[in-house]
Amino acid sequence: MTIQGQNIMKQLLWILLVMLVQHPAEGGHFKYASLSWSKPADLPSSYVRFTLVSAWSTEFLPFKYQTQNQQIAVGDTIRIQGLGNPVLNFGDGQSSIVLTKVLLVDNELKMWRGEAVIEHEYADVSQNYVAYFSGCCRSQSVLNRNDGYFNVSSEVLMSDAILFTPHFAILPRVILQTDALTPFYLTAYDSGPHPLQSQNASRFVWFLRNETFWNANGLYINQTTGAMWVNMTDLAKSTAAAENLYWMQVEVTDAEHNTKAVADFELQIFGVQTSIPVYDSNFSQGIDAYPAVNEAYKMYTYQYVLRFMMPGADPVSLRLLTSSVPDGFVVSDVNPMLSNVRGGYTGYEASVVWTVPAIMDSWTVICLQVFVNSTNPIGSAQSCIDFYMRQDHGPVWENPKQSRVEEYIFMGQTWTYELVAKDMNLADNITITPIGLPSGAAVTPVYRDSNSQSNIVSMNVTWVPPPKSGGEVRDFCFQASDYLNGKNGGGSSQVCFELRIPKCLYMVRTGDTLKSIAANFSTSWLQLWALNKGISKPEGYGLEGGITAGQLINVGQLVLINPGDTLEKLAAKFGTTMRLILDMNQDITPLQPLVVGQHVCVIPSSCAERAL
Repeated sequence: MTIQGQNIMKQLLWILLVMLVQHPAEGGHFKYASLSWSKPADLPSSYVRFTLVSAWSTEFLPFKYQTQNQQIAVGDTIRIQGLGNPVLNFGDGQSSIVLTKVLLVDNELKMWRGEAVIEHEYADVSQNYVAYFSGCCRSQSVLNRNDGYFNVSSEVLMSDAILFTPHFAILPRVILQTDALTPFYLTAYDSGPHPLQSQNASRFVWFLRNETFWNANGLYINQTTGAMWVNMTDLAKSTAAAENLYWMQVEVTDAEHNTKAVADFELQIFGVQTSIPVYDSNFSQGIDAYPAVNEAYKMYTYQYVLRFMMPGADPVSLRLLTSSVPDGFVVSDVNPMLSNVRGGYTGYEASVVWTVPAIMDSWTVICLQVFVNSTNPIGSAQSCIDFYMRQDHGPVWENPKQSRVEEYIFMGQTWTYELVAKDMNLADNITITPIGLPSGAAVTPVYRDSNSQSNIVSMNVTWVPPPKSGGEVRDFCFQASDYLNGKNGGGSSQVCFELRIPKCLYMVRTGDTLKSIAANFSTSWLQLWALNKGISKPEGYGLEGGITAGQLINVGQLVLINPGDTLEKLAAKFGTTMRLILDMNQDITPLQPLVVGQHVCVIPSSCAERAL
């Protein structure tokens, strides 16, 4: 027999096997499906990438026979089989088999969940299509199963402006407790920006589909928030057995981009008298459940504690199920706490460690659910967690706001500046590093107010321009950087200062006398007295007519350079030296010619000047 003939024979045997095993115990193998699509940037615009998430029974033989030792395990790849030809139809007359990678196996619920990613090229991009996935059969225990067939669909919009549909985050079995104080939130996300990030982000609207074949009075959904709850009194009017297992279809529409997605899932309703686990969203070290938003920064590692509460003092065994989680998201087993959290309730905790990938989309939702390990599958309502993954952009300067500051300060003046940097990431440690500080400048340690809810740090810098620094221009900078556990964060930013020191002016400091000031400028107190006509008591400090702290005094005479002036001529004219002129003018060098119109600070010798 040829290879082609062998393949045909295998296919016929599979079909025969499927037909033979379709008895009630195994025929009801479908549990959940949702279909979404996107248009990846790495593919031509005619391509669409479909994501089909589905859940099935672990007891269905055609699935088991595709695995090693007939035991379905995480990581297996299973071709979806069953009645009704369960293939993905693209809406253009073409279809594809569905090869699904197993992501979760729960032997107590006899359920496995997987994901299939299928790419398809549409020949005609001028029209839209309706892709769908359908087949048979639902579990026999589903009250409103009707004929057992399922169908999830999604309209594929070929416009270049439409790039994706919403993506459901719920687990295969939704559990609702009648008359519960808090609702269950149906959740979805997409590949676009988080709603907090952009005004043009997705805006979801939720609907219960009519395909459930069940007049579900008493089951309600908030079209704006996706909140879903059940009223036992109203529900009892719809069915004789209100506490039961149903199937539901929910449609989410992105009103901003006009795309839709549908999820088909099982709905287990328990009465208020049934004790079920509850997620404690008020726990301070936990993650806030939907509709709250949890911010996380890319490339950072976060640690959370999930806490669940179960009525009763005797500890039970719980297991945790999650929807599809991103790379790096690791959840531990659920363990009982040593003591009751609250009277009548026992607490259970699981830890989460998540290193957020650098290339991840800005939005994801993860749903959590715990079940009691027993023959009776009692579980919690799903708690879904909305994550807004932000790019860590590094700290920004709050003071100064501008990247460059120019100021004039005088010799002897105490210049102080408070630097303030802020980082939106509360997990970052901000450092402020001086670059090129002038000699004698001092900085304080970086200070962060531990009582503040914001990540703001400050540092003070102080500098006193020394005598004979007139004409100098000092440039220096500060760099604010963020680090976490010794690793670089989102980057750094700089602010720079340009301080100009006027010539011939000195600001008196506490304790100064004309004699001490004159010594610093290589002159006499008599010469300084001669340059400052307002000083009547040169020997006094702090007295009327004397000098006081903060007072500006002349320590030289500004001379306007005329054509033909040189350093030698100036020194001779004012009875001083070229060296002292250079000391008093830091912007002048011996080899640099004087410029007409330039001002030069000269300390004259009064006697020499009068002799000229």
